[in-house]
Order: sequence, then structure tokens, then C-alpha cells
Amino acid sequence: MRLLIISVILFMLSGHVVIGQGFTDQQLRGLEDEELLSLFNEVGADSIRQERIARVYLDRGRKQKDTIKMARGYDRLARIFHPEKNIRFADSVIALTKDMDHITYPALGYMIKGCEFNILNDLESTSENFILLYETAKKNNNLTHQVFALDNLIYFKSIWGNKKDALDMQKQRHDIILNQDFLESIVLSSREGIDYDDLYIGYQLVSLQNFAFCYLNLQELDLAKLNIDKGVELLKTYNGEFNNPRSFFSNWFLEASMEIDYYKGDYESSIKKSDSLFKELKGEEKVSTLVNINFFKGLSYKKLNNYSMSMQYLKIADSLVEKNNYTIHPYQHVLYENLLDYYKQNNNIGKQLKYLNKLIQVDSIFIRNYQYFDPNLIKNFETPGLLAEKEILISNLTKKNHNTNLFGWTSVVLFILSLSGLFYYFKRQQLFKKRFELLMEQGSKPVMVLDNVEKKNEISSEVIKEILDQLDVFEQSDEYISQDINLHELAKLFGTNSRYLSRIINLEKEKNFSQYINELRLDYALKELSENPVFRKYTIKAIANECGFNRAEVFSKAFYKKFGIYPSFYLKKLEARKQKS
Repeated sequence: MRLLIISVILFMLSGHVVIGQGFTDQQLRGLEDEELLSLFNEVGADSIRQERIARVYLDRGRKQKDTIKMARGYDRLARIFHPEKNIRFADSVIALTKDMDHITYPALGYMIKGCEFNILNDLESTSENFILLYETAKKNNNLTHQVFALDNLIYFKSIWGNKKDALDMQKQRHDIILNQDFLESIVLSSREGIDYDDLYIGYQLVSLQNFAFCYLNLQELDLAKLNIDKGVELLKTYNGEFNNPRSFFSNWFLEASMEIDYYKGDYESSIKKSDSLFKELKGEEKVSTLVNINFFKGLSYKKLNNYSMSMQYLKIADSLVEKNNYTIHPYQHVLYENLLDYYKQNNNIGKQLKYLNKLIQVDSIFIRNYQYFDPNLIKNFETPGLLAEKEILISNLTKKNHNTNLFGWTSVVLFILSLSGLFYYFKRQQLFKKRFELLMEQGSKPVMVLDNVEKKNEISSEVIKEILDQLDVFEQSDEYISQDINLHELAKLFGTNSRYLSRIINLEKEKNFSQYINELRLDYALKELSENPVFRKYTIKAIANECGFNRAEVFSKAFYKKFGIYPSFYLKKLEARKQKS
């Protein structure tokens, strides 16, 4: 079961809705600061409009040299893109405010990074940022941020770490929300019109969720059930108008009760509750809950000796995991064990290999996560035995097909082709390696600025100098990484015409405008990959987008054309070098 964590911090920081969705840039610049932030919230999931609003606010902060205003601008930008880009904007929030004693910043930067790394399934980075959030919030006495950080850390600790430590953290969290100062902090940090009592009930409901979750993971089922019952009773007084809806909590408590019934041996009740929960979802796509419903339903049918129904629901759970790239939790490990046993009984070697591979894969994820939270738990894994079993299956499968002539001849042909491919790959890798070493030694060669008599006859030296100065500022501020930049817009920004700008770039930079922009972007990519460890965690597509390229293929080809190697190869070698150093 996946704990669904309450997330109201960003909502509470938002202001009133003030204006409709139709607006121009001029209208945006005419709005007050709070009106801009409120409009950002109003346009909701329209990321294009949100980015325009956030950049107007950010530019205003830059002109006024207002650090907090700039942080707010980056903070809004960090909520609207893909995780890798959001993390970069959150880094900007932190870099701007890390030395400040501010109640919101840099803590909010750590919060955003924690949430985004969680989307990327990077548990270690997720937890590290929530720990930094908690420490920063505690230092600046921000109780709502402390509670948010603890909610997440309790969840991860319950699954991957010492479950008693998780329970102690939850008791600490509960003490915070019972303190009068916490209620006052809600009032101070919330927008007007909030029902503070209802919001506070929401925090209490999450506390009961956390207690139930901790006790469930400790297999103290009666205490888990006690907190669920308290939650169901408290839910009667909850409206959920400004917070998570009532269905969020009612479905969670029902899901936890389904699990408890299974662990207590009441399998028929567990099946009934899984059916009720599925109806209550009303088409809402909650992958973790759908996986859990089918998982426990399949296990319950197996306990009732109905093996056909058991396999039906376990296969559905497996397909949901596979389709949604969902990371299963340790208690769900038996999903693959049951499917493996089923295909053993049916002597289906291909399917056995499939589920052995899945078990090995999830064990590697578990080991990595346990290594971070509790290394002592690694000894519980049986990966070596799984690998040995896999080798035996492969051997049996090979023997089974050994007498097939077609298979034999195909193998010979494939072997020859593989050798040829391997030789080509080896030669190419050697070439790339030499180019990589040369690139590390020389870096990206600076663009040569050459004098040219012809340009002086057409354009005055004053205009040339002015445009070159503006180009220097343009390069130093990294504005070329915007995908919206073009010759016409840049000329307009410089207060000149596109013909003059193009001519000066041709003569002074010895390249056309597109080549000039792309080379700046490639140099930027090389610098960021070399110096920024977070940047090296991005996908090639994300790196391309960050550097201003709209497609990964275009970026890779341009990178290869300039540097002689592909960015994926450069990244691989760079990571290896960084690890050695």
C-alpha cells in the first residue's frame, strides 16, 4: 500500500483569484506582485501561461534586485515543467537564499526538489532533500514545513528503514500539530477565506493515517485498526473544501482495512473491501491503489484455494506495474514469487525467465534503497540463488533447442554478425575515447573574432561595438538556451534590425545566426555536464531541452558534429572519471 501524503503548503501560500485567463504581456507587467502570483494559481495547468507570468515576476525581481522576489519567480517556474527542469529552478531558489534566515526560503526549494526526485524514483536524493527541508524549517521555525518533511520521511522510513524509528518520528510529528503554535502558524501562512478548523482536521487525519501506516508495517494490526477507526470517526466532521477531499481519506482507510483483514486471515472480507474500494475510486487512476486491490485480492483467493481467480488478479496487478513503470514495495515482492511458482507448475520456461528477471530487478532496487536507509536488511535478499536458477533455466532452454538445425545455422550467422558488429563498435569506441580525452584537455575552443574591412564600409563602428557588447551580455546571461530565441526577436531586443545583426554575426563570429546560437548551446551543455552533478543525472532529451534544443536527435547530431562524439558517450565517460577522482 502506498501512503498518500497531504500536500497543502504551496496551496496555503497562494493568494486570491483576481483576473480572467485572457491577458497580454503588457497587462501582466501592469499587475501588482500579489496579483501576478494569484493569476499564476488561477491559470492552473496551463504551463505556457504560467511560465509567462512567472518570468514577468522574475524579471521584475531582477530589476528591483529583490532576492526574495526572484526566489518566488524561480519557485513558480519550478512547478510547471518536467522534473529535471523543475529541479534546476529549485536549485536557483536555494542558491539565491541559502544564506538567508527566511521562514519560506530556501526550505521551499528543498521541498520542490524532494517531490521532483520522488517522481524520478531517486529515493536517496528525495530523502536527502526532505531532511534538508526539515532542518531548514526547524532552524527558521516553520512548523508546516517541518510537518510536510516528516510526513514524507515517516513514509519512506516505514517502508525502507527501521519501522520503530518511523513510529517515533510520527509521534514527534503528532506533538507538533497538537501545539497551539502550529494552529497559529496555519492562520499566518494561509490565504484569506480558509476554514482553519477544517484545515487543521486535515492535519489530524494525516496523523491518524501515519499512525495506522506505521503500525501496519510493524504488523501491530490492532493498533493500526484503532487509528483507522479514529480516522473514520473524525472524517464525519471534515469538509475538505480547501484541502484533500473526503474521498482521499475514506478510500485510504478502506484500503488499509482491506490489508488488515488479509493479514488477520479474514480473506472473504478482504475481497469484499477490495471490490468496494474499486467502486469508490469512480474511475480515478491511482496506480498504487489499483495494484494493491488486485494484489491482495489475488492473495486472498489463493488462501481460499481458488487458484484460477488468484492468478487472474495477480496477473492484473503485474500488468499495472509493468504498464505504469510502478516500483513495488517490499511486501509486494511475493507478487512475482507467486507468478514464478505458477509458471513452474505449468513448465513454461520462457515465463519463468521473465519473472526471475523481474525478481532480480526489484531485488536490485530494494538493495539500493535499503543500503541508504538500513544496510542490515540487505542480507534478506536471495539474488545469488535467483541468478543461479536463471542460469539453469537458460541452460535447459538451450538444450531443448540444440537439435534444431535452423537454430544452429541461425546462431552461426548471428555469431558472425555479432563479431563484425563488435569489431565496428570497438573501433568506434576507441575513436570516441581519443576524442573524449582531447575534449577534456582542450575544452570547447573559443570563437575567434576577426577584423574585416568590408563590414566597416556597410555598418558604422559604433553600431558594431554596441551590438557586440550586447552579444557579450547575451552570452554571459545564458539567454541563448531559450527555445524561443530567433534572429528577429534578438534584433528587436538589441534595438537594431535583423539584417545588421546577422551581418555582424557573420563577420565577427564567422558563422551564421543558427550556427552561432547552436555553438553557444553546445558549449553551455559541455560546461554544465562537466561542472553540475545534477545536470549529469538528466536524460539526453532533458539536457537537450535545457540547452535550448527542441529535440534530442538534433542536439546529439550537433554535439557529434562539433566535438566528434555523442553526448551519451561523453556523459558515460565523464561519470566514470568523476567516480574515480
